Amino acid sequence: MVELSENAFSVAKSRYLMEGEDWDGLAKRVATYVGRGEDPEIVEEFEEVIRERLFIPGGRILRNAGRKAGSMTNCVVLPVGDSIEEIGQLYRELLILWSEGSGVGVNWTPLRPKGAPILRKGGYSSGLVSFLKVASQIGETVESGGCFAGGTKILTARGLIPVEDVSIGDKAYTHKGFRNVSYTFDNGVKDVYSIRTEKGYSVEVTLNHKFAIRNKDGSFHQVPLSRLNVGDVVTVLPRDTRSVFQIDDDRIVSIDYVGRKNVYDLEVEDVHLLSGNGFYTSNSRRAAGLALVHIDHPEVEDFIDSKLRDGEIPNFNISVGVTKEFLLAVKTGKKFELKWGNIKREVYARDLWEKILSNMLNKAEPGLINIDNFRKTNTYYFSPIECCNACSEQPLPKYGSCNLGSIVLPKFFVNKNTNWQKLAHVIRLAVRFLDCVIDVCRYSLPQLQEEAFSSRRVGLGFTGIADYLLLKQIRYGSDRSVEEIEKLYKFLRNEAYLASIELSKEKGPFGKFDKFHYLNSSFVKKLPVRIRMAIEDNGIRNSCLTTQAPTGTTSLVAECSSGIEPIISKAHVRNDRVGRRIYIHPKYEEILTNRSEEEDMPYWFVDSYDISPEEHLEVQVAASFSIDSSVSKTINLPRNTKEEDLDRYLLEYIQDLKGITVYRDGSREGQILTPLSEKEALEAIKSKSGDSDLLESEVQCSSGTCDI
Repeated sequence: MVELSENAFSVAKSRYLMEGEDWDGLAKRVATYVGRGEDPEIVEEFEEVIRERLFIPGGRILRNAGRKAGSMTNCVVLPVGDSIEEIGQLYRELLILWSEGSGVGVNWTPLRPKGAPILRKGGYSSGLVSFLKVASQIGETVESGGCFAGGTKILTARGLIPVEDVSIGDKAYTHKGFRNVSYTFDNGVKDVYSIRTEKGYSVEVTLNHKFAIRNKDGSFHQVPLSRLNVGDVVTVLPRDTRSVFQIDDDRIVSIDYVGRKNVYDLEVEDVHLLSGNGFYTSNSRRAAGLALVHIDHPEVEDFIDSKLRDGEIPNFNISVGVTKEFLLAVKTGKKFELKWGNIKREVYARDLWEKILSNMLNKAEPGLINIDNFRKTNTYYFSPIECCNACSEQPLPKYGSCNLGSIVLPKFFVNKNTNWQKLAHVIRLAVRFLDCVIDVCRYSLPQLQEEAFSSRRVGLGFTGIADYLLLKQIRYGSDRSVEEIEKLYKFLRNEAYLASIELSKEKGPFGKFDKFHYLNSSFVKKLPVRIRMAIEDNGIRNSCLTTQAPTGTTSLVAECSSGIEPIISKAHVRNDRVGRRIYIHPKYEEILTNRSEEEDMPYWFVDSYDISPEEHLEVQVAASFSIDSSVSKTINLPRNTKEEDLDRYLLEYIQDLKGITVYRDGSREGQILTPLSEKEALEAIKSKSGDSDLLESEVQCSSGTCDI
C-alpha cells in the first residue's frame, strides 16, 4: 500500500479521490476502467505504474475514469466562422463544454474586423473583440460550483445580505479581505439539502455546492456536499468576525433533503470563496479559455489591448499568432500589411511588436504563438492546427482534445544512475494507456469523438525535471542541463513512437493514417531512420505522441517539481490574510543544515530566481526539438526587465519555438511570495517554522486554469 504525504493526500482528496477512496483504490479504479479492453496482465501493470506514481495520467482521467459522468479530456479547441449562425454555434458548444469543466481554445481570426460592412444583412460588424467579450460573459453564466437557497445570508461590506439581494459590485468578505462580486446568478429551482453543525450553524445548498476545508498550512481545498458526511469537519466564521478575518472548525451533525427551492450563486473575484450563513464555501468557478488572433488581422491592436483593464475578458487568456514574415518586418523596420478580405491597411511592424512587449511585461499577456511552427504538425494533410489549449502545450485542430499523462522522472534515478530500461518500459505502457483512454472517453460533442478517432492524438511528457537535475547535481539552465534534457526528450520521443508502432501492428493505425503524407511531415522526417522505416512497414497507432504539460496539481500528488519548470524557490515567505507561512525546499534545508559556514551554496542548486531568461529559453528549445506537440513553460523575468531586454530574447527564440509565455516578477496583482535570504531560511529551520509542502496556488501554470 502506497502512503501519500499529508499534502499529497490532501490534494488528491480534494481533486481526484472518490468518497472513501485512497490512492491504491484510485489506481485500481482508473486502471480497470481505462484498460477494460486489455488483458488482465496489462491492467495490473497500468495499476502498478499509477499506484507507484511512475506515471501520472492527466487530472481529468484521475478524477472521472469510472465515474458515471464527466469527460477525461482537459481541453478542446472549437472553431468559429464569420456568420451569426457560426458564432451562435460556438456559444452553444462553449456552454456545453464549460458546464462540464473543460478548457476551450478558440482562434477568432476568421471574424471580420470592427466596422467591416455586413453585406447581406446590412450594417457593420462590432468586431471580434466584442464577440470574445460575449463568449467570456457566457462563461460567467455556467454554474460549476453549486448554489445557495434563497435567504442565505452573505457576509459583505454592507453587512449580512440575502444571496438573492447581493449585487454586482458588492464586496464579499474573504480570507484575502473584501473582494468584488463580479456576477450574480439566479439558477432556478433545484433540489436543496440542509446541513447543520455542532455549533449551531445551518445552511441550505445544492448537492454540488463546495465547502472550504482548511489545510494544515492555512490554505483551503473545497469538497462538494455530495462527498461530505455527518461527522466531517467544515470551516466556519465566528459570528463576531468582521475587521479581522477569523475561522474556526465545526463538525457536521446532520445532512437532510428539504425539497426543491429557488437557488442563487455569486462569483467573487480572485478568491472564489465567500461566507454563506457563516459557512466558508466556494462560489461558481469561472470557465477557462484561450483566445488566439493572427498578427495580420486588422483588429489585432484592439485584441492585444483587450485585457489592459483588470477583470476584462476574465475567462480567456489571449495569445497573438506571429509569422516569420512579421518577425522579419520587425527586424528590418518595415511596414506590415493587416488584411481581412478586401480590408487592408499597413502599420509599422515594430509598433505592433512593442505593443505586445509592453503588455507582456505589465500584464503577462498576450502570449506569443509562432503560427508557422504550429502548422508543422503530423496531421497537416487531414487535420491542420486551428488553435491550442490554455497552457499552450497542445496545438490542436478543430474539435481536437487533450489526452495527457506524465512520467515522474525522479522515480527512475536510483543509486546515482538513470534506469533507462525501466523508463522505456513505463513510457511504452503509458502510450498504451493513453491510447486506451481514447476508446473509453465520453465525448460531449460527436465532432470531438470523430477527431479523436481519426488522429488518436496523445500527449506524453515528463514531470519532475528540476528534481531529476538536482539528483544528478546538474545546474538547471547550464549547458550540461541542456544536453541532459535533449537526451531525455529524445529518448521519450523514440520510445513513444516505437510503442505506437507496436500498437499499430496489434490494433491498426490511426484512422487517417496515410503512409506517404505522414512520413513527409517535418517532424517525422527528423526521426531516426529505423523508426521511419518501421512506420513505413507497420503504420503507427497515434498521429502525435509527445508534449510537455505544466502538471501543476498532479506534481503535488507525485511529490516532485512541476513539469519542466525549475523549482519555484529555495525558500519563500507567503503573506496573506490567513497569516505568514514559510516554505523551505527540503533539499535546501538539508544543505543549510549540513554545510559549514565556510562552504558556498552548491553551484547546481538553483531556483527560478537564479535562472536567466536565456537559460529558461535554452531549456525550452532543448525539449522542443523532440516534442511533436509543444512545451508549456513560463519564462520568468526579473522585476527590472525592460522592453529592450525582452525584445532581444523573443525575436531570436520565437523562431525556434511554437510559443512563448513570459511572467515578469510583480506584473500580476496578488503576488504574495517573497524569497528568503540564506540567513532568514536558516533561522526558520532552527525555529522549526518552515514547511516543505507547496500549495496548489504556488504551482499553477501561467493560465491559472489547468487541472493537469
